[in-house]
Amino acid sequence: MTIFSSTRPKTQHSVCQCLKNKKTLFFFRCFSDLFLLGLIQQPISVTDEEITEMVLFPTINEACRVLDEGVVARASDLDVASVLGMSFPSYCGGIMFWADTVGSKHIYLSLKKWSERYGSYFKPSRYLEERAMKGMPL
Repeated sequence: MTIFSSTRPKTQHSVCQCLKNKKTLFFFRCFSDLFLLGLIQQPISVTDEEITEMVLFPTINEACRVLDEGVVARASDLDVASVLGMSFPSYCGGIMFWADTVGSKHIYLSLKKWSERYGSYFKPSRYLEERAMKGMPL
């Protein structure tokens, strides 16, 4: 994140803490709804890494659907959109580039596990499944 407090932009290094708080709030809202609906019987314990994955992996899954449907021509278009539109950290290269560093198989297996536990919100897309099974980048 860049702060413009003078004529020169200044990088704000505490953005990770801010993102962590937003992720925690998003995670709490999603899972409190599932808890209230009775889909989760008791509170769950998760790590910071799991919270990050539970927020970003469904976004990657949706990006895979967009690619599969031909809405965008290539994954790099989604990288640009994620950096400019979602403020995804540019040093990570965009959401699809970052997803390739994580690995399509890890993303697929995580989403599959969560869909079995928490419902169809986390169901992996066909495109993601195909890429993961073939060991291909997104």
